[in-house]
Amino acid sequence: MDLLNWKDGGVAAGMRPLGKGYVINLGCWLSRENNARLFTQIFKWRNLAPIPAHIEPAGAKSIFRHFVSNNGLYDVWMLWNTNKTGPLSADIVLADSLNPKWALCVKDGSKMPVTNHRLSLTIKPYETAIYLTPRTDITAAPVEWLTLQREWWQGTTKPTMKLLPPPPHRRSVDLNADWAFIPVTGTNDASSLVGPGVNDGAWDKITMGIWNFTPGHHDVRHAVLRKQFTVPASWTRGEPTFWLRSWNGDTFHDAAQIYIDGKPVFPRLSAHGPEGVNPDGVFRAGTTHTIAIEISGTHTLNGSTGNAWLWYWPDPVSSIDLAGKWDSSPDGLTFGNPIPIPGPFEGNVVRTRVTIPAAERGQRVVVEFKTQGAIHNIIVNGHLVARHHHNIGDHWELDVTPWINFGGDNQIAIAGEGSGRIIQSATIGFFRPGSL
Repeated sequence: MDLLNWKDGGVAAGMRPLGKGYVINLGCWLSRENNARLFTQIFKWRNLAPIPAHIEPAGAKSIFRHFVSNNGLYDVWMLWNTNKTGPLSADIVLADSLNPKWALCVKDGSKMPVTNHRLSLTIKPYETAIYLTPRTDITAAPVEWLTLQREWWQGTTKPTMKLLPPPPHRRSVDLNADWAFIPVTGTNDASSLVGPGVNDGAWDKITMGIWNFTPGHHDVRHAVLRKQFTVPASWTRGEPTFWLRSWNGDTFHDAAQIYIDGKPVFPRLSAHGPEGVNPDGVFRAGTTHTIAIEISGTHTLNGSTGNAWLWYWPDPVSSIDLAGKWDSSPDGLTFGNPIPIPGPFEGNVVRTRVTIPAAERGQRVVVEFKTQGAIHNIIVNGHLVARHHHNIGDHWELDVTPWINFGGDNQIAIAGEGSGRIIQSATIGFFRPGSL
């Protein structure tokens, strides 16, 4: 079923049934606020009950969610202050059908009054508050609990778990596990814990992440983590790099300094993790190194929301430099105004043409870029090939072998949005099959 159509008859929004529900596809982006309005209208049309509460003031920087406890006795209200620097003062305004007299804080067990259907909260920067309120229709709780739980009662025999084989990691090493961990307190100093000769054998071991979930570390706000690793001996033709990065938002809460073999990576504490660093080229095949991370936070949850890994950029057998004049377009439809690449571009799309030698047939063809700004996708001979939309790192590559015209002309286009976009380098590399 078509919900919205473009002027030329193309589908802008469509809906199809799936089981007892529907899948809604949007072929347009209307802005965050207008998308919310559109979905609200669709949900009303399908008679879906709205959340029985709202947040005031309406423009508060927050994310609001409603759940029901699995025993059916409580409404669960969750409010996240998305402001990193300032507190959030807001009211959860309950629907007229809900009239609890109190709310229970999940964090500390304290009770707060609910007055005139309002729960007034002040939440610290970047903190989350979760409150329970008793449900009015308590007689329905047993039935709701049974409805939720009964799918868990399908049998008494525990199924056999069959693990999938791990994927091959020719070009990466997972560094998330087995970090030595020690809180920084008044009896020790972080600077004495980050050097390469520190004995961390008696420290606790944790997985890279938020350490406040670990027993014994709930109240830790300042700590040092250490890990030793060896660069694979097979990484001889290329550059090994170290990454510690969240796929969205800040990597560290609140900030960190990273030391590689005792030398700092950043000039100061930073909330952002390293994206493909190899300071002074110290990472070489077969060499062993120690990474120490000092993390300092002020919130309930502290540590890292990112993953740590090594990544290897192998050298291609041969390559083509795409530097030169590229045609630019403000809308992706009309082209002109050639601009030099490497360099900045302000349009929506830039493109160039290149001949791929027929002798490269059978090789893997990889386009490799170093960029800045919101550059997400490339278009190869009319085929959209996308990188991760959160732009993890400024150095990235895409395997475009299936869409290459060997022995002929090829069109390579880059699509982006916003300002401050720069293409620092653009190349096509050719790799032996099985080497990537």
